[in-house]
Amino acid sequence: MGDNSDLVGGETSRSTPLYKVLHDGLPAHRSQTNEGVLDCRKLGDDLGISDKAIYRWFDRQSVPPKKVKPLMGLPGSTLTMDALLAFVLED
Repeated sequence: MGDNSDLVGGETSRSTPLYKVLHDGLPAHRSQTNEGVLDCRKLGDDLGISDKAIYRWFDRQSVPPKKVKPLMGLPGSTLTMDALLAFVLED
């Protein structure tokens, strides 16, 4: 069986509004083996954080303010400030 690291968090994470925004806006970070799944390990690696930190974002439905510009700057990102602002909470 292959590595399922992009599946940690399961269906619950995938049903959240933040997950949908990130999945739709980060096509280069979609799983190559599981359709409709965001590769949170790759996303975390590219942002310099753990995949578990990404899952906490989904649980809290929030993105740290300091990660908004890095998310928008990822290769292939179509994320906008407007799309992410709904999920930004002050530190």
